[in-house]
Amino acid sequence: MSIPQPSGRTALVLIGHGAPATDCPPEWIGELMSLTWSPAGKPAASLTTPHAGRHPAPPDKSGAPPAGWHGDGEAHHAAPHGRAPLETPHLTGRALHQPCTSPVQGQSGAGRAALLRQGFAAAAASKRAARRRAAELDAKIRRWPRHAGNDPYKTGLEQLAAALRPMVRTELFAIGYNEFCRPSIGEAIDEVIRQGATRVLIVPSMLTPGGVHAEHDIPLALDAVRRAHPDVVLEYVWPFDLAQVAALLAAHVQARLVRGQTPNLGSDPLSSDPLSS
Repeated sequence: MSIPQPSGRTALVLIGHGAPATDCPPEWIGELMSLTWSPAGKPAASLTTPHAGRHPAPPDKSGAPPAGWHGDGEAHHAAPHGRAPLETPHLTGRALHQPCTSPVQGQSGAGRAALLRQGFAAAAASKRAARRRAAELDAKIRRWPRHAGNDPYKTGLEQLAAALRPMVRTELFAIGYNEFCRPSIGEAIDEVIRQGATRVLIVPSMLTPGGVHAEHDIPLALDAVRRAHPDVVLEYVWPFDLAQVAALLAAHVQARLVRGQTPNLGSDPLSSDPLSS
């Protein structure tokens, strides 16, 4: 008795980091980074940049401030590695020994709750505006025209894809980028689904574990795709077997040792590396 085979098609999507074009306005990139890393600019899920801190819960009906609220209209966020943010006023300089004052001190329960609601409303409005601006900048940077001269990373990923494509047995194949370049992860997967894929394997070009893109950004983007295409099977082919990664690197180094050459760091690595010829 034969086993029924799925009627859909299988696709592989190779995901690269992505880089801005070298002639893209640097002020766009700087502003986007400042927005996606700031508490007010915690990006929308489509930007897949989960770096911002978390806002505490709104005040309860009694008007009592939630944990982490300092009464100044903003929640204070923890800095990386447990260090207090340098801009936190009551933890820097002479302010360290001064009492912390806020507009809610001395207010009645009702007045205190009203001030807290106003602060949260202002913070939420600022956050929405920052997300809109971040999404606008993300789209503009991704849509910037690309060619080998202004985006060598894109060219390199396309070369990797060309070498990988004959080695995998999938009917469909596509490239996507985590940030700065098109197609995005969602766009690349949408395209292979449009072509009939019902099973999509997603493999990143990032080899080492622990990176924010492979561990957080890409899974976040895949969650959004799963919600949009619940009938499509998405398989994230990660993390890699570190023994296999180490074997790849060791073979590359060993070939150089056998040839008796040392890297010429002052020249183009693609032209000087005998393994690339």
